[in-house]
Amino acid sequence: MGDNKVPSVQNGSLNEKSYTFPKISAQSVSPVELGQYYDDYNYTMDVFVDGDIAYLADFKDGLEIINVSDPYHPTEIANFNDGGAYWEIAMQGDLAYITDRYGGLRIFDISDPTKPKKLCNFNEGDESAGISVSGNIAYLSVRSNGTKIIDVSDPYNPYTLGVYNDGGISTTTFISRDLLYVADGADGLEIIDINYQRGQWLTPSLLGK
Repeated sequence: MGDNKVPSVQNGSLNEKSYTFPKISAQSVSPVELGQYYDDYNYTMDVFVDGDIAYLADFKDGLEIINVSDPYHPTEIANFNDGGAYWEIAMQGDLAYITDRYGGLRIFDISDPTKPKKLCNFNEGDESAGISVSGNIAYLSVRSNGTKIIDVSDPYNPYTLGVYNDGGISTTTFISRDLLYVADGADGLEIIDINYQRGQWLTPSLLGK
């Protein structure tokens, strides 16, 4: 067993705590569970971790925020539940972007993780799934309606710039440089050119599949 120091933030100060973790060798084949967070309402769909805080898209239990500074004893520090079905989460800076399976896209201010604040509910009637964010642009998978490209420069008032839809089932996306990789159901992987120049949206085009 080894002694590892993990930094954590308490009352604005950076502290180091010591935890004993199993040593991992090249021969290790079995991951070891250190801790678990669970309550009676959990059905966790996605997770994003930033430092000592884990943000859960927890389906009917909404957004759950968990302190994981002690990996053996994760504890909930906040929950936001507005009755939606939270599905996938992306984060950028102090904002969290969460898809609601039947209610579009939620944007939260999480500058204080103990008090998440919903800034907007962007809903155009689509069945939402995956979400990716790069700069001021969000890419929202809306299943049979394709992938929506959304301007989120004003998180209180996002709006749609364009849509790519070739008849597949867009379930989630990944961004790399000017390329959008779309998991498109039975159509497999699609690679989309997503140029955005001079304030004008250029129609996304399929490069390969």
